Amino acid sequence: MYDDFLTQIPADEDELWDMLWEQFELHILSVLWHSPVETKEDALSNKYHREPDGRIQRDGMHVIRYRNESGEIGQRDYFLEMGRELLPYVHQALDERKLTPEFVQQWGKIMFCHGYIASYVFDDTDDLSNVRKGGGGRKDGQRRWIAHILLALLQHGHGDGDARAIAGRYVRELVAGKTYPPGFGEKWFRNMVDSEGMLAATYDAQHMYRKRIEELVAGGSDGIPPIPSINDLKRFADPN
Repeated sequence: MYDDFLTQIPADEDELWDMLWEQFELHILSVLWHSPVETKEDALSNKYHREPDGRIQRDGMHVIRYRNESGEIGQRDYFLEMGRELLPYVHQALDERKLTPEFVQQWGKIMFCHGYIASYVFDDTDDLSNVRKGGGGRKDGQRRWIAHILLALLQHGHGDGDARAIAGRYVRELVAGKTYPPGFGEKWFRNMVDSEGMLAATYDAQHMYRKRIEELVAGGSDGIPPIPSINDLKRFADPN
């Protein structure tokens, strides 16, 4: 993607402007303007990494990929927007070939933005694999299933504590009546509630907070029992 020519010291000012233009046209525009920007939904579905035959190929170089970063660390969109806002000015300055203090400063800014965003283009990792697969294990499958139930209740106006209580009563009835969905038995459900019929500690607000619930739901529903309807769940609301 990058040429050693662009790291050489220019022989004169004309060569300098030629090198800057080549850097701008071939690399800065490619990264900041032409590369698609991957959303979380794109990343979960592998939209930009799926070959025609269905294989997943993560070789980077063709998308500004999404990273599962916290708001304090991830500044992809901030520097992408800054870089794009600088593009018209830098393009005009390169056409005019005027080496001014403003151009030097703005060129430095756009190169920083380009370098920052380029790291997302070169990145070939997949840090949403655990979210997509629900971790792959039985316990993570249980968390995904409970997350679907909790999110449905929260979205229908139930408070956090009420939603967890309803989910616990629903699971308790499954276990008590041994009315398990096809393919899932007592072993899958029995440790999801404690001796008092409440959801076990692993599903409490400390371990499954709202953002974590949404991440688990985004992992899909493959490999878990059917999600009960909101009407089925409301039957277990506390009448008091």
